[in-house]
Amino acid sequence: MPTISQEYERDFSVVRDPLEPLTKPQPVSSTDEYKRNLKEAARMMACSDDELMRRPIIVVGAGRSGMNFLGDAIAQHPRLAVAHEPRLIWKAGNNRVSDALRPHHARPEVIADIRSRFATVVRKAGKERYIDVTPGNSVRLGFVNQVFPDCHFVHFIRDGVDNVLSMRRFYGVVARTLRSNTPKLRDSYVARRAKEMRPKQVPLMALEAVRRLAPHWMLPYVGPPVAGVRLPAMSAMRREMDLLDVCFMQWRSSVEWACQFGRSLPPGRYMECRIETFCEDDVRRIYDFLGLEVTPDALEFVRKNFEPGRIGPAMQDCFPEELERLKAMIAPTMRWIESYDPNNATETGNVR
Repeated sequence: MPTISQEYERDFSVVRDPLEPLTKPQPVSSTDEYKRNLKEAARMMACSDDELMRRPIIVVGAGRSGMNFLGDAIAQHPRLAVAHEPRLIWKAGNNRVSDALRPHHARPEVIADIRSRFATVVRKAGKERYIDVTPGNSVRLGFVNQVFPDCHFVHFIRDGVDNVLSMRRFYGVVARTLRSNTPKLRDSYVARRAKEMRPKQVPLMALEAVRRLAPHWMLPYVGPPVAGVRLPAMSAMRREMDLLDVCFMQWRSSVEWACQFGRSLPPGRYMECRIETFCEDDVRRIYDFLGLEVTPDALEFVRKNFEPGRIGPAMQDCFPEELERLKAMIAPTMRWIESYDPNNATETGNVR
């Protein structure tokens, strides 16, 4: 199965500082350029939050599905600012609820706070449009749609077997530390979360840190660490279920809930693409869907970072009997995903 280059395979679900621009500003080469930059900065400061939050791009998918890669590929456009997994910003005001927020959780004060903080991301980056890459949004598209009624959803889907095994490997490697497992990120896990958390979120993040650092003999008392999409009763699932089954539930819920809601939206609001067949044509298709002209930088980014045909290391950590069991669990959802015809009538069902 194809996957992303080694840089992205190491960690699809880590968080880049949402207040840090994707590209570093270039040095000023002339007085005229300095004046233009100054004028542009003044224009961005004068933009209202609503202006900066027009038609945001919401990249969704299960954890470890390649969302960070896709978000960075889209963000090669000079007008776009990307934030990778600002999880605590999305949870502000709903801290004690799972990631599966419903539309009624989008109270006026919650909507205003989220829009204001993400507008700051765009403003500080000197861009015009926002891209969000957060796996937790996959199980709350209805909530996200309340916050951003004019947003565009791009759903990146990875083969379930690869995705689940990669997530299990992530639990074993990263979920037991406060360090990032990719050199691209400058800040530690604690520093990055500290930049986005509200005071009321401190106790919950402290408990999460304890669970990540606790020795194994303490886990029955503090609970095992949780990573990726936080489903309802996630702590109980970690205590009572096999880790492979937990990762499967996270993948299936993320993919099915996102598909159910997205496919019920009017045309032009939601699209899907698969990592197994991803190519430059998909980049063009995504840009066209977003109403943007594809840039050479985006195509070059895909050529440089995407390696079709490479099997990720997670597959090597799986016993044959586990693989057969996982394939049987994955199969119904994969058949349902592949049966979807975007040119057909909009699907209906129990959407979240």
